[in-house]
Amino acid sequence: MAVGDTITAARYNIIRARIAAVLGKGAGDEGYGQAITSQTVSVGATVTAQDMANLFVDINKCRVHQTGNAVTEIAQPSIGDTVEDSNTTTKEGYVQYEDLSITAQSARLNFASNQVGIESGESSSRTADWATDINHIVTVTFPGYSVTNGDGTTTAMTGEDHMRVFFNAGGAILFRGTIGSGNTTINNDWRNLMTSVGTVTFDRDNTSNGSVGTSFGFVNLPTGYTTIFNKTASAYSANDYLIEGKKNGNVLSFRITFNEDKGPNPNFDEAVTATTGSIVECKRPNNINSVNIGKPTFNTTNNL
Repeated sequence: MAVGDTITAARYNIIRARIAAVLGKGAGDEGYGQAITSQTVSVGATVTAQDMANLFVDINKCRVHQTGNAVTEIAQPSIGDTVEDSNTTTKEGYVQYEDLSITAQSARLNFASNQVGIESGESSSRTADWATDINHIVTVTFPGYSVTNGDGTTTAMTGEDHMRVFFNAGGAILFRGTIGSGNTTINNDWRNLMTSVGTVTFDRDNTSNGSVGTSFGFVNLPTGYTTIFNKTASAYSANDYLIEGKKNGNVLSFRITFNEDKGPNPNFDEAVTATTGSIVECKRPNNINSVNIGKPTFNTTNNL
């Protein structure tokens, strides 16, 4: 293609479709659930600088989310600019846009740490002594939403779509436990266990605290409760912190259990007297200028 030749609608639409699958509704492991600024160009129509400028907006949103920085590989054309097949100086060429759209597609499951934020979910606290297993059960519901695209069309996101794009874009559910003051062997052992557990992250593909975990995440979570995280105590190795999860439609359910399975010591069964807490939060893609996905609804169905 020679400099100054018109870029065909077909060539433009290939790039546009590729980036729309990443930024928009998509399917499977593609899709961030955002509105699309660019529009399909009709066969036979001329691809304008405005079309390329709209496409720039969509590509830039993807790359800001993926890298944390605005793009430098392409430039946004102004009205009156000539859009060439390739121009490494102006960076407004079709080839430059095509290459970056392929990069964005390949990096679709990447996200920068500054593009997500931690937000509250649900918590439960127990002040009464306990010497048997206690549970905190939480549901996380994705209600769905809709977006209006640059061409005026509306894209509806079902609850299951909402869940899928949330995790595609780096969303996660976070768990941690707390043990309050109380200087007894059993209290100290549970406190040490919660410190060693830290924060447990349930994301698209895995559940882990950074050192211990399982390969269960959003994509393969079964419909019945399955162990997604488990860590035992030290002094009382029969005790453990257990998280089970299940997925049904647009609802995730988590059962967090403080397993108090130790035997008597030796003449009585020690009770945990410290205030015990369970906290569930979410990490949400939250940049209104790139990828911003609404927070799911948290609900406690069983307190500690």
